[in-house]
Amino acid sequence: LLAEKLEQQGYTVVSPGSGGEVKLNVELQKLTYEMGGSVLTEIKLVSTVGVTAVRGGATLTSRYETNHREEFATVPNEKKNSELINMVVSKTLDKILGDKELRDFMSK
Repeated sequence: LLAEKLEQQGYTVVSPGSGGEVKLNVELQKLTYEMGGSVLTEIKLVSTVGVTAVRGGATLTSRYETNHREEFATVPNEKKNSELINMVVSKTLDKILGDKELRDFMSK
């Protein structure tokens, strides 16, 4: 997903070790899912992704986080839980792609 979005922005994504100009390491550092509530079921999700970009001798390290809270009348089923998790991680990846500082660093 991230590689596809980078390519849509005009970057060429190559396999590790194949000599690209920028090395981009993306690491899911935290993914939490908490359920609570008394009358309604409250779901809280947090996704944190760390990114390290290396270009020549320069390194840029950034961290991106998305918090999401939603209430449900009943406990979400497995399909809905998967959708929630995918959504919160996707939002975090979108933050990476929207980071002007990172885009500028990779485009130098």
